[in-house]
Amino acid sequence: MRPTTALAAQRGYAVLIPDHEGPRIAYAEPFVAGHAVLDSIRRLRGALPDEFGDSRFAMVGYSGGATATHGAAKLIDSYAPELAGHVVGAALRGIPAPSEC
Repeated sequence: MRPTTALAAQRGYAVLIPDHEGPRIAYAEPFVAGHAVLDSIRRLRGALPDEFGDSRFAMVGYSGGATATHGAAKLIDSYAPELAGHVVGAALRGIPAPSEC
């Protein structure tokens, strides 16, 4: 993931890296993590509209980040329908267990 992330940042893309950390986090719970990813995209678009207001977004996650990405992909239509045309793909790697949304 790091070479891809660095390449994206060098090309001027915004990069969000979701993960689950710490003993009090509900690991593998896709709803809160998915909301956090979608809320982050909303915030980025609102805070920097000239740079990212009309941008397309691809989501990629590995392990805990895959859980967050999976949740965001599954929840976009119901939680953030205004982003449906802007989120163009999601890729998951290293997801430890399937999560249901």
